[in-house]
Amino acid sequence: ARTRLFFRGIQVPHADLSMAQLWGVDFTGANLRNCLLAGVKLSGAILKGCDMADANFAQWPKLEFRNSVEKVALTRDGTGLAVACGVDSYVWWKEGGQWRQGPVLRGQ
Repeated sequence: ARTRLFFRGIQVPHADLSMAQLWGVDFTGANLRNCLLAGVKLSGAILKGCDMADANFAQWPKLEFRNSVEKVALTRDGTGLAVACGVDSYVWWKEGGQWRQGPVLRGQ
C-alpha cells in the first residue's frame, strides 16, 4: 500500500517539477504558480485550492493526421507551428495562450 504524501500549503512557484511521480500527493492550498509540470503524473492527487496559474505542462496542439508527418516547423518565438503531411499542410498559431488551428492547406 502507498503512503499518501502531504504537501499541503507548500509554496514552490516557478519550480521545475517535470517528470515527477506525484500520484496521490495532497497539494491542498499549495502554490504551484508558473511551475514546469511537463510529464508530471498527478493521478489521484488532491489539488483543492491549489494555485496552478500559468503552470506549464509543455502542452502542444493535439496533432491528428491521416497521413505521415513529413516536415514540422516552429517559429522562433514559439507562437506558430506548421506541419506537412503528404499533400496536406496544417498551420497552428498561439493566441491568448491557446493553440488555434488554421485552415487545412490542400495540395495537388
